[in-house]
Amino acid sequence: MDPPTTPPLLPMAIYTAYSTHHLPERAFSNADSAFQVGAVVINEDGHALAFRDPETGALQLPISDVSSHFGDLVRAPLKFVEEQTGLNIERLPLRQAKKRYRNPDAFRWECVEEDLIFKDDTTSTTNPFSVGLDLAWYNEGTSHSLRQAVISWYGGVVQGQQDLRTNQCFMPVRDLLLRMRNQRLDPTVHIDALSFFEQLWHATEGK
Repeated sequence: MDPPTTPPLLPMAIYTAYSTHHLPERAFSNADSAFQVGAVVINEDGHALAFRDPETGALQLPISDVSSHFGDLVRAPLKFVEEQTGLNIERLPLRQAKKRYRNPDAFRWECVEEDLIFKDDTTSTTNPFSVGLDLAWYNEGTSHSLRQAVISWYGGVVQGQQDLRTNQCFMPVRDLLLRMRNQRLDPTVHIDALSFFEQLWHATEGK
C-alpha cells in the first residue's frame, strides 16, 4: 500500500506561542522539556513588575533562566526575581478558580472560550496560579538552541523599599497588558498569565 500523500491533521495539539505564529498547520512536541518559573509581582499600588529588553525595548514579566535547577524552582520559586531586582518579595495568596468552557468542541485550542468560576468557600493559595507552554532559547556551547518550556506562574508582592535597577519598572496592569499586546512580537504566554492574574487578584481582593 502506498503511503498517504498528506500528513494527518493533529487537532488535539496544544499550540505554543511559537508554533501558532510560525507553524499554523503543524504541531510538534519535545520530550526534552525545560522547566521555568514566571512571576507576576505587584507593589502596594497594585502595579506589576516588568523587565525591559535593553536592545529592543520590549516589555515582559520576570521569568527564570533555563539553566535553573528544578528543585530550586520548587523550593524558592521567586528567589530568581529577588536576585535580579534586589527586592524583598513574598508569595501572594490568590483565590483558586475553575474554568467552564463555552465551546469545548472547538477545533483549534486558541478558539476555546471560557469563564472563571469562583465558589464562596474557595480558599487562597500560594501555589502556581497557572501553567503555560512556550519555547525557551538557550546557548549550548557555541550553538543557539531551544526547548519546549513548561512555565509555572506564581504571584508575588513586594515588601519594603522598591528601588529598581536599570530596565526594570512597575506599571499599572492594564497599561502593561496594552504595551505588551502592541509590541512587534507580543509575548503571548506573558500576556495570558498577566490577564489571568488580574482576574484572580480582583476576585481575591473582593472576597
